[in-house]
Amino acid sequence: MGKNTAKNSQRLEFSAIRLASSGATDIHSRLLLTQKDRPVNPAKQQSNDPLHGITLEQIVLRLVGYYGWEELGQLISIRCFNNDPSVKSSLKFLRRTPWARKQVEDLYLACRDDSLLTTE
Repeated sequence: MGKNTAKNSQRLEFSAIRLASSGATDIHSRLLLTQKDRPVNPAKQQSNDPLHGITLEQIVLRLVGYYGWEELGQLISIRCFNNDPSVKSSLKFLRRTPWARKQVEDLYLACRDDSLLTTE
């Protein structure tokens, strides 16, 4: 039995003893009493991703608002910024092309870090 498995087993035994001694009878009380013993769900932890909560559309709109299509097309040479540009066509291309999306996100982060773009 591994070290972590033994710890979890001890934790569960402790929870069972605590439940029995508390006289908790309904399921709600049991859940409240054992909540501390559960591991933290990684999905509920705060994300360290600097783009967390910012959509690709927001990124494109902020970059276009700051640079304009022409300068954005010079900075990132992709057709959706140079030939008949629109937000809709750019989003469609960027969602299907990981390397281009990364370039756009990197430019956004660089501009945001230099306080060139407002984040709100």
